[in-house]
Amino acid sequence: ELIIERWIQIWRNQEPLGPEQQMGLFGELSVLERLLVAGNGNAVENWTGPERAIHDFECDSRHIEVKTTGTSEPVLEISSLNQLRPCEPPLYLVMVQMEIELGETLPRLIANIRDLINPNSQELFETKLELARYNDDHAIRYQTEYGTPIFSVVQINSTIDVLHEDRLDH
Repeated sequence: ELIIERWIQIWRNQEPLGPEQQMGLFGELSVLERLLVAGNGNAVENWTGPERAIHDFECDSRHIEVKTTGTSEPVLEISSLNQLRPCEPPLYLVMVQMEIELGETLPRLIANIRDLINPNSQELFETKLELARYNDDHAIRYQTEYGTPIFSVVQINSTIDVLHEDRLDH
């Protein structure tokens, strides 16, 4: 079964990421880069988005859900009704707003992260990139430049008015 799953994953990686997928991955990786720069040595291990976990980062002290959007139309797409349900440890929504303009490409951001991470986390980072469907062979197709991201953070708790499964009964 693992061999079949591995072949499915390899087959999926044959297709380059589309523009929305590139932007979403860029947003998650921008947060990963900030966590690494801030000294979070476990940031790669905590990056669970590629594993299709409910939140993009799951640390012992907090969970982080990243949503990436353009600055001209900041609309967030929520993939699950429970993605923004308050939880323990605390959940933070990080909105990454960015525009296509002179700046950084996805392959350059990945190269920066590769330089930042602990050598012991390198293999895990490469595995997670693969799970996120990023393939270095497609880097030539990922030349869209994104301007400096704008980060907005909101702690999701019971006082924040967001729709989730628990609220449907009330």
